[in-house]
Amino acid sequence: MARQDTITNWVRDNPNEARPKSRTDQIALLRKIKAGGADAQDCRETLILSNVRLVLKLAWYYAGHYNDNRHDITELLDEFTQEGFLGLGKAVDKYRLGSGMAFSTVATWWVRQAMTRWIAENFRTIRIPAGRHDQLNRMKRLRETLYQEFGRDPTDTELCDRLGEFNPNARVSMSDVLYHTQTGVSLDKPAHEHGNQVLGDILPDNTEARTSDFAEQAALEQAINKALNTLSKKESDCIRMRYGIGGVQAVTLTAIGEHFGFSKERARQIVVQAEGKLRHPSRARALSAFRL
Repeated sequence: MARQDTITNWVRDNPNEARPKSRTDQIALLRKIKAGGADAQDCRETLILSNVRLVLKLAWYYAGHYNDNRHDITELLDEFTQEGFLGLGKAVDKYRLGSGMAFSTVATWWVRQAMTRWIAENFRTIRIPAGRHDQLNRMKRLRETLYQEFGRDPTDTELCDRLGEFNPNARVSMSDVLYHTQTGVSLDKPAHEHGNQVLGDILPDNTEARTSDFAEQAALEQAINKALNTLSKKESDCIRMRYGIGGVQAVTLTAIGEHFGFSKERARQIVVQAEGKLRHPSRARALSAFRL
């Protein structure tokens, strides 16, 4: 008998133990668990079993949502149920007394987190971070909402505007998240309906860059460094950080100010001043020969 069926039968045969506890009872159990007394383990089991319906409800939701030809529905239910109980145990461990939050709220978050992490690890050819998987799910739901609202597929800009977490100062860019919405295609997939040719036979290999490209890139980096070295050290460092020059990641003006210990406005002034110097013919002439 499948694990999920066994739990369902247990819930039917033990309705009192599986009945959700009141908020007051849950807090009382959590206090005993955190105290670590002799009955702490019994209280933990009681609290977990009283939330078994939450695990089963979410397991059915995700199993139905992600059911496909590659996975048996019974196996999916078992996997999601198991992950759900792991998340429920994590919720008990992480709950902070005095936080003011209902345990059911915290439990729901941790159970969903456990299940979506399992999805992220098992439902894509190329594994992506679980956090990014959550963002993709939110974006997918938003895209469907906007499609109903506009009567057409929304543009990336419209998604950005509606999804508040994606702003110019966000660490995760919209394009980076959209990149992960792409699905992989096997190179062994037939290229045509008839014939033995596969995609791997006809796709060009763009990984072999020409020697001239490397030489031009090296010359450009040398010219940029030479131009930046004519600026003050602070101006040079601000420009490098702002535009990601020299192998560093491009950052915001706020981040530059925090790094050097001055305001965002002061960082902007330094960058603008440095850009003005770089536009001077004595410096710009050296860079004009490159295809920028």
